[in-house]
Amino acid sequence: IDSDMVRVLPGLRLKLGESWNIESAYLYTRVSSMDNGQNYLSTTALTSALNDTNPATALNPLSAPNQQNPATINSLKVRTTRQGVYNFWEYDIRASGNTIDLPAGPVSLGIGGSTRWESLSDTPDSLSAANLIVSQGGNPKSSGSRDSDAIYWESYLPLVSPQRNLPGVYSLQLQGAGRFEYYSDFGTTVKP
Repeated sequence: IDSDMVRVLPGLRLKLGESWNIESAYLYTRVSSMDNGQNYLSTTALTSALNDTNPATALNPLSAPNQQNPATINSLKVRTTRQGVYNFWEYDIRASGNTIDLPAGPVSLGIGGSTRWESLSDTPDSLSAANLIVSQGGNPKSSGSRDSDAIYWESYLPLVSPQRNLPGVYSLQLQGAGRFEYYSDFGTTVKP
């Protein structure tokens, strides 16, 4: 199997004020692979050789290996190929920082979003696709693609800090997060 991969990931990071950070990136990946097989047996050639009535060219599974015609054995062999291609790109942007200061510390917020697209194709040779290779169940050509979008948030609310010296409570925070996603192949989902 020979595979080639290209991956590009440029990004940008900005700092705004004392605590806010904004990041954005673009990702592109392409993987191309070629699976080359050899010495597989052709179903058609095997059937023909087993049904051949000429003793010089027929395949006789009950005879010793050195008594088979080498040209007959070689006529059964075929090469197979299977090519796969995967493409993926994604763009995202996110920001995080402090919003307001409370006695226990700053309230932090993170927000972001992303969009992505991916596709996959798997293309076998014509003999494999037609189920004409011995011991293979047939490999039909397949392909597909989908895209998705997401938005998300996370917040941090400090209620009690270690500096307050409350008996029995070292620190106490409240955190929340959520994610909304849309997929072109099945719809939407919300994750708390």
